[in-house]
Order: sequence, then structure tokens, then C-alpha cells
Amino acid sequence: MPTTAYILPAIEEAELTPVKVLRGTAPTVEVTADPPQSLLVKRGRKKSIKRQWSCPPMWRAPVYADQVVGTVTLSLDGQQLAAYNIRAKTEVPRMTVGTAYGRLLTALIANRRCSGYLPRTASLHNGESPAPSKGIHK
Repeated sequence: MPTTAYILPAIEEAELTPVKVLRGTAPTVEVTADPPQSLLVKRGRKKSIKRQWSCPPMWRAPVYADQVVGTVTLSLDGQQLAAYNIRAKTEVPRMTVGTAYGRLLTALIANRRCSGYLPRTASLHNGESPAPSKGIHK
């Protein structure tokens, strides 16, 4: 019976938590790990392999798609066996004044429509006029 075995240390997607993004158009970015390479270890030592995650708690925008945001290091008895990059799945651009202003206006208009201060548009499918506003009018 051979004394060594090939293993493929899988990194589960559930283990990879989104990374917070400071001053970005999104609060977080989803991450993924590079595909693992197979390792040759002594039989029965698979459970002794330790994982060390190295990823800052927050990144400053912009974050680019496929940008390295951290690493996963696999070691056995203090000896490094492999290291894998953790990469951003998507891009998160930096929040600009124009983007922030546009979002603020959109939120204000949506809030006013929901509270009844702005008229609702007429229904196109039945030709009826819009329902009366239920907002407070003085």
C-alpha cells in the first residue's frame, strides 16, 4: 500500500465571505479563490493540513474584477504546502459626487412617490386615471 496520496484541497464558496469596500458604489464585493492544485501528502495526514486566510477586512474603492484581495495558505507541520489567491468576482467603482447625488435624488423621488406627494402615472393597460393620492394635503 502506498504511503502517499494525492489530495485536492477544495476551498468551498461558502467559506469565502464578501469583502467590504470603502467609498465604493457597492458596500461589498464577492470573492472567489483560484483553483487548487493537487498536493502529495502522507496517507492519513489530510486532516492535519491547516488553512490560514490572509485578507484585509476592508478594501478602498476602486476594486477591479479579478483583482487579488487576499490569499489562502495551506500548511502541514509548519511547512507551507500551497498558497492560493482570493480574487474579486466583480468590479466596484469608486463613488463619485455625481453618483452619490444621482442616488440621493432617486431615493428622494422614490420616497415622495411612496408617501403620496407626487402624482402617480396613469395605468396604461386599462386607460383609467391614477388613484387619488393618500398623502397629507393642506
